[in-house]
Amino acid sequence: MKHLQAVRTEWGGPLTLTSTWRPEEYNKSVGGAPNSQHLVWATDVVPSNPTPERVKALAKIAEEFNFDGIGVYPDKGFVHLDMRGYEARWHG
Repeated sequence: MKHLQAVRTEWGGPLTLTSTWRPEEYNKSVGGAPNSQHLVWATDVVPSNPTPERVKALAKIAEEFNFDGIGVYPDKGFVHLDMRGYEARWHG
């Protein structure tokens, strides 16, 4: 959570968390991967007034604050962040 607060401070504006920890049953019902980081610790973050450029900028800031997993979804308007213990990067 300290890392997430640091991202928000650096962003300089509000961020909306749209998906955080999920119970296994809910994760399955929304089509989440069986080994989803949302079953452990993950969050999907939406910047205010999301555009592809703003989503990419938010992901770049997250890189500075040591998130292990960073998934960038510019066309869907959010960034996935997690602390899986190893580096993973992807674009959706």
